[in-house]
Amino acid sequence: MKVTVMGAGWVGIVSAAAFARFGHEVVCTDIRDERIVALNSGDLPFFEPGLFELVAEGLASGRLQFSLGTDETIREADVVMCAVGTPPTANGSADLSAVFECARQFGRASVKKSVFVIKSTVPAGTAQRCKEIIEEEQRLRQTNLSFSVASNPEFLAEGNAVRDALTPERVVVGCDSERYFNFFEELYAPLIAQNIPVVFMSVASSELTKYAANAFLATKLSFINEIANYAEIVGADPREVVKGIGLDSRIGPKFLRPGVGYGGSCFPKDVRALIASGNEAGYRFRILPEVDRVNTFQRVRYYEKLSGALGGVKGRRIVIWGLSYKPETDDIRESPALYFIDRLQQEGADIVAYDPRVKESIHSVFPALALAPSAEESLKGADALVLLTEWEEFSKLTVAEIRAKMLGSVIVDGRGVWKEIQNGLIT
Repeated sequence: MKVTVMGAGWVGIVSAAAFARFGHEVVCTDIRDERIVALNSGDLPFFEPGLFELVAEGLASGRLQFSLGTDETIREADVVMCAVGTPPTANGSADLSAVFECARQFGRASVKKSVFVIKSTVPAGTAQRCKEIIEEEQRLRQTNLSFSVASNPEFLAEGNAVRDALTPERVVVGCDSERYFNFFEELYAPLIAQNIPVVFMSVASSELTKYAANAFLATKLSFINEIANYAEIVGADPREVVKGIGLDSRIGPKFLRPGVGYGGSCFPKDVRALIASGNEAGYRFRILPEVDRVNTFQRVRYYEKLSGALGGVKGRRIVIWGLSYKPETDDIRESPALYFIDRLQQEGADIVAYDPRVKESIHSVFPALALAPSAEESLKGADALVLLTEWEEFSKLTVAEIRAKMLGSVIVDGRGVWKEIQNGLIT
């Protein structure tokens, strides 16, 4: 099939490279000329394990191309996939302007029976609005071409996106016309051959499935943080509690790791967007606002552990290990590190940070932040260490080895890396 992916961001590039691996002819488009030039040279704008090799394979085979967004790329495509960003607005709702612009371009340029597929994370009702926009554009052109608007949300986890794209647990497709099911059966034929479930449902159900999945995982994380906070008061070990409930097949062990809270481009944004879309529809979510508040509270709680152990942070040398919101990515969006660094700066601390992947990009937020060349180098003269991202290299050092290199002895473990640290703090 001929596939056009609109948007050369994280989702767009990963998806385009995966479809090329599946044997399709894929063009990934963007409006940023400098990004297209870089991508055609094999340079990626972010770090994702295995993606460089997958993109290089697609380019070498000729099945993957990167191009400026043009009408021609839409005219030739059987499937046009919208993978642009849906950033939060001031009230938490998703900004859908880029999605609607993609729909307009599809309506203006399509010349044959094709499918407009929304892979971006959008609230229920977005596909219907895109259908109306495309129909408006067709009326202006005085055409009446057959088309369908479908929802095909991504379930890609940063750090594991290549695996998730090539061997997903499931593929969700929202399509209100059975006449177009064959497009997706051909698009995902290599996965169907591996007996990977392709689940067809209504468009609105598909749109909500994406939000529901992320909101549930965020809820699980905030729930275990609430339990961990209470365990600290009553003298229970949250890690033992996690083991005890995680072996229950109805619950499972994943996303039950107490700590400083979740971050990234998905969970915070999607939880708030689902709350906002509920408000717009006249339904007030009750659990989700608390999920968001608990997550914000965790950062405050761990910061206060640090400040309390030091008797204040002013003039203290504080080392931050981990700037990305999770390991195996260089994404700092909504990272707990941003909260810590901002507050430490405001309160007069001397900060040095280290992350194996995040380097110059952090200076777009904190221009004066000192970065150490290595984890061990960062510890020189440190009064305290705060671990905020569980990169594997950090766990290879013991608490004793770390303390031997520090001036002080305070360690805040925001990710439960070291067994000897109870409740996230050792002094």
